[in-house]
Amino acid sequence: MAHTVIILAGGQSRRMGTNKALLQIGGETVISRIVKEAGRLDGEMLLVTNQPEEYEFLHMPHVSDLRKGMGPLAGLEAGLMASKTEYNLLLACDLPFFQAEAGERLLQYLNEYELVVPLTEGRRHPLCAAYRRSLLPKVQKALDEGQRRMDSLLDAARAKLVEGEGQDSFFNMNTMQDFQWAKTIHKGEGHEISAD
Repeated sequence: MAHTVIILAGGQSRRMGTNKALLQIGGETVISRIVKEAGRLDGEMLLVTNQPEEYEFLHMPHVSDLRKGMGPLAGLEAGLMASKTEYNLLLACDLPFFQAEAGERLLQYLNEYELVVPLTEGRRHPLCAAYRRSLLPKVQKALDEGQRRMDSLLDAARAKLVEGEGQDSFFNMNTMQDFQWAKTIHKGEGHEISAD
């Protein structure tokens, strides 16, 4: 199925204190790991960033938010506007263990739904989820109304929450502790990834 992988490389990384996407695990930046793994899905690739100069090494097409300071929902808007495909997989830049197979399964649900969001241990993951491009007007309406929460789309869209996927793919790093934990997992010294 034709699809686009939209990678969000924005955010302020306030809790981390540094750009999460450029942290290294196993000698490779987190965002490089995501790009390489997402490349296995064999679709179009698009980066949404307001600092394109920081990501020139990826050699990827990129766009910037049309509405600055409105968070990942604005990134989704920019990505869907630039996408040439109806099916889209949205990925945050801080998912060090994302697996292409998980993304592929999410995309397949778009045959029936507008939005497919993984659910692990009661926690939703809208920044590692599948979106139809036709959802764009609802995204824009939410932004027009000053809404910034990604979860707001779940009520407006024909959405599916998917449980039972491997939660490692959806683990995102928000703090330096998360980063240290991710490095430990990568080295094979950890056994389990928390959804917290």
